[in-house]
Amino acid sequence: MNDARAALLATVRAALAGAPKPPLPLLPAWLGAAPEAIANDISHDALVAHFCTRAQAIGAEIAHGPPPADPPAGTVVTDTLAAIAATGSIVLEGDPHLPSALCEVHLAVVRRATIVATLAEYLAAAARRPTPTARVIITGPSKTADIEGVLVTGVHGPRRLVVHLV
Repeated sequence: MNDARAALLATVRAALAGAPKPPLPLLPAWLGAAPEAIANDISHDALVAHFCTRAQAIGAEIAHGPPPADPPAGTVVTDTLAAIAATGSIVLEGDPHLPSALCEVHLAVVRRATIVATLAEYLAAAARRPTPTARVIITGPSKTADIEGVLVTGVHGPRRLVVHLV
């Protein structure tokens, strides 16, 4: 059985060896650089702008300023620990944030200063802190295409993700 598996993997690797890698969408070249290089060459305003572009491309809504003091029913407001420009993702840590998966609309408050370039940069910073009880990285509203390949929004999480930049 191991010989058959090894032969199959060798065939797949050989087939993929010459295959061109598809370009990553909406990722500027500077995101492939080390975090230190990004910090020196890219302004934080550029990181914020890229985060907004990427988050909107995957279905999040961007708002500026704090969320409403009295949000509509079915809305959960959370504070984020960080945001990742490369993917348009937000990061929540700890048990208080878990109810955000059980709401119709998730309003996430993102402080501009917490936006980092890449997941690797976020993980490097997170490794220096105590491990939380939960860590959730959210990339856009909940979506699935499990049933007959039809895309459905809001099946296992919020239908809308609204990011408030403060």
